Amino acid sequence: MSTTPSSAPLLLSTDHLSPSPPDVRLLLICHAEGMQNRYTALAQRVEPTADSGLTAYGWEQTSQLAQWLATHETIDVLVTAPLLQSRLTAQRLGQALNLPVTVDNRIPGRLPPDLALPDAWDREDRSIAHFGPNPPVDPASPYGIYLHGLVEALDTIVRDNWGKTIAVVLSGNAVATTLRHFFGGHALSVAVSHTAITELRRQDGAWLLAYANRREHLPAGALAVQRQRAAAGDGANGAELAAELVEITHAYERISHTREELLDAKRIQRLEHLLKFAQVPKNAAVLDVGTGGGQLALLLAEEGAGEVVGIDISPTMLESAEWLRLSERKPSAERVSFRLAPAHALPFRDERFDAVICRLLLHHSHKPQAILTEAARLLRHNG
Repeated sequence: MSTTPSSAPLLLSTDHLSPSPPDVRLLLICHAEGMQNRYTALAQRVEPTADSGLTAYGWEQTSQLAQWLATHETIDVLVTAPLLQSRLTAQRLGQALNLPVTVDNRIPGRLPPDLALPDAWDREDRSIAHFGPNPPVDPASPYGIYLHGLVEALDTIVRDNWGKTIAVVLSGNAVATTLRHFFGGHALSVAVSHTAITELRRQDGAWLLAYANRREHLPAGALAVQRQRAAAGDGANGAELAAELVEITHAYERISHTREELLDAKRIQRLEHLLKFAQVPKNAAVLDVGTGGGQLALLLAEEGAGEVVGIDISPTMLESAEWLRLSERKPSAERVSFRLAPAHALPFRDERFDAVICRLLLHHSHKPQAILTEAARLLRHNG
């Protein structure tokens, strides 16, 4: 991903480009809104660069972005940074676009909040005329280390997928730093919106910025409206399941649980009795279908489950669950994650889990057999 100037004439705009196809397209997608982006109190209780899941609005952003990409883009490769916000965003996109998601652990996460950009200008100076030559970035500085790791990771991704359209989900810091790398100067702050798309492409032997911070998939001037993808299946059966999903989602969006309600002693006691009855093996991979506020998923991890994935169709309930997970601050909570998905069309491979728990859900469905069929598909032999 070299940005060294060539002897070719400088291209000032896309009007000067030939109609030849690009050699490679790199779509940088900022992950959706996370809990620490929304809740100041939560951000103060955890490490500034710590991971968090998505808010209800963040889940809605992922759905809207997925719908837009499915209509407007053809993506060949989908890669994500290891940050939880990035992974959840990418998984939702992969689910909608029918693409596998590759987690690249070399891509760095967020910049520390107190890290200053190199050679930042005087905040009192209103002029733009005083920019001199950009000094080199100290490779041993925190920013230099971040920059080097990011560019090295993206360079490998581009080289390995030359000739393709590559979508990479990563933090806003990483998108901004990538742009600064291509610009050749690192004093400029770059605003990046959640789920916004920035495209860099190699065409006619030169790299160019096609667009930055594209966010037309998000409603203008208003919070996102919850949209559900059509349920799996054709004809009347699929339409009925889709309508049922919308009805259930709207019902749960009206439910508001406080942390005290989620941790009510009688509620927890009922869940503990359920776990005693279920006898889930230690270190098992468990799917909690209809996870709601996440209490059962967290208890499963406390009782020794090796991995717990809670799924729900309500972004509001998933936000409550993620709030509870982050508030608990227990080591076992790190083995729990939450996903947005309908119970009858789950985005997991066959035989993915050792145990599947479905509580207080089947009575909401007119076709519970579709949910049970999915659960059976995901269970390993003797699960």
